[in-house]
Amino acid sequence: MKWLLTRAVSLVALSLSALSRRCSNWSVMAKTVEDIWPCILTLVSAALLLPAGAGAADEWAGVGLWQGQIGDQQVTACFNDARLGAYYDQKQMQLITLVADSANPGAWNEEARDQSGGQWNAVAVSGSTLSARRSDLEVTLKRIGPSGCFDPAFDAPREKLSAPQAGAPRDLDGRTWRPVVAKGLYIPGFELDTAELLDPSPGIAAINAELRRVIPATEAAVADFFSCNRNQLGMYPQDGEVSVTLEPTLWTSELIGVRKITSWSCGGAHPDFDHGFFLWNARTGEAIDVATWFKDGIVRHADPGKSHEVGKALTDTIVAPFRDNDTCSETVRETKRFDVAPGHRGMIFVPSGVMRAMRACEDEIVVPYDRLKPFLTDEGAAIVGRL
Repeated sequence: MKWLLTRAVSLVALSLSALSRRCSNWSVMAKTVEDIWPCILTLVSAALLLPAGAGAADEWAGVGLWQGQIGDQQVTACFNDARLGAYYDQKQMQLITLVADSANPGAWNEEARDQSGGQWNAVAVSGSTLSARRSDLEVTLKRIGPSGCFDPAFDAPREKLSAPQAGAPRDLDGRTWRPVVAKGLYIPGFELDTAELLDPSPGIAAINAELRRVIPATEAAVADFFSCNRNQLGMYPQDGEVSVTLEPTLWTSELIGVRKITSWSCGGAHPDFDHGFFLWNARTGEAIDVATWFKDGIVRHADPGKSHEVGKALTDTIVAPFRDNDTCSETVRETKRFDVAPGHRGMIFVPSGVMRAMRACEDEIVVPYDRLKPFLTDEGAAIVGRL
């Protein structure tokens, strides 16, 4: 079980290290990808909960990080245990999963994007050398590290983002914006979609700067973004997925609202997602907390992009349109937390933190402003009155 303990400790260390770097390198807007961290905690827990009987198999001498050749092809490979590994060509960088053939000792089958590929035969480890045959090609690898596929050194050469690319202009509330996208060059499931507001005014320029900062600009920040993939590789060596999308939802002369959706799949039991809203003063570029539009204690303060705790009286108003037998009514009532944002038809409330089995209830609920009058301050009522 020594390998199992090493793996769990390494996962924890990698997670804490990445978290520390993220806090020092990323802006408030960049925290839109922080929601990948629950998947890391899930993965660490899963590593600790592997079957006790796995220890003997995991002591396979091939566990570790390797480099060498398949024929004249330069490759990097890794093995988590006696069952799972992966490799990639150092030029093409496409990850290929290796799965031990239970019916054929010494053979490993290749899988790439759920499709079968070649096979390694006569796999043998002698000290720091691994040898095998792939079709008519000789495989010769040298060990360069003791850890498995979660070792940052394995995935680091593949953790590259494309330069941000601007998309076609789009219209919103009579104004124009365009998407700006950065994607993983070698890990296609990793993507950041933000927005650029096409307006030269100083307030908009400040907002655009915040929107752009969600795309990591330093090597450390890029590594943080891809850290979820390393945890996926440590569980099952295939690429994970992380998607962050920021899209404007409201643009008036006074306010700019942006919706955030983050989704990820990094080796846990299920894919997951999160959501939130950002709101700015269109003239100054300053962030606005919509809680200040409500009377004291009705909607609690929250950082940009985070959910708000909502009082019982307002929660009752939010769920009032639900039918008595609606399964989401009680779920929404119990959550007490909502993403809150203004819209043209009313205030938008999206339940947050709902238990997994009821995640379908995390849908937008629009409450007309006239029903919110008892809860709004005079200033808040004046602002929504201009929408």
